[in-house]
Amino acid sequence: MSILPRPLVAVVATGLSLGLSFGLAAGPATAAASKQAAKAKPTTKAKSKAKAKSKAKPKKKVTVKAPAKPDLTVKAIHVDVSDSGTLLVSANLLNVGRGFAAPSNVVIALSDDNTWNDGDELLDELPFDRIGSGVTRRIDAEVDVPFDVDTSQDLRVLVCADADAVITEKSESNNCVSQAITLGDIDPVDEAGADDESADQGSGSGGDEPADEDA
Repeated sequence: MSILPRPLVAVVATGLSLGLSFGLAAGPATAAASKQAAKAKPTTKAKSKAKAKSKAKPKKKVTVKAPAKPDLTVKAIHVDVSDSGTLLVSANLLNVGRGFAAPSNVVIALSDDNTWNDGDELLDELPFDRIGSGVTRRIDAEVDVPFDVDTSQDLRVLVCADADAVITEKSESNNCVSQAITLGDIDPVDEAGADDESADQGSGSGGDEPADEDA
């Protein structure tokens, strides 16, 4: 068995001591670094959450509201018939919609139903300015029954808002209201005859012609 010289033994011992010291010192540090790296590494669940957050959020839908519409209607109609053929008509014109109603006309007519059409006898047409939401306007009119109307038939006095259909309304089915009337033996006004009679009276208003001076 060979014996190493003392200087060489000292070198070997020193190397072993340094190696052991390095191993003991590096061991805990390496373990701590590995543990920290494991914590820093995202799990599958964390990856899913991160992926979900990274997705762009859907844009909110922008709803454009249509402008509020007016809604004209006629209520509380009342008709009085006089012996002379005059009709006293009253009613209420309402805007039950949420929007303003533009200027329009209200018609008063004689009809055999509750709708305004070409076959009805127009008695009067009344202009109205714009009407705000929830506003009520009063309708009052005195109209004559035309001479050519058959007073023996069943008739209705019809009052209709927006007769010319110039307003876009929420509902177009509530513009008219009517009341049944009995004309019977009333004396309708003959407008043409009244005009002729007035003309005849006017032509005779000058008195007798002057006498001939030669007579």
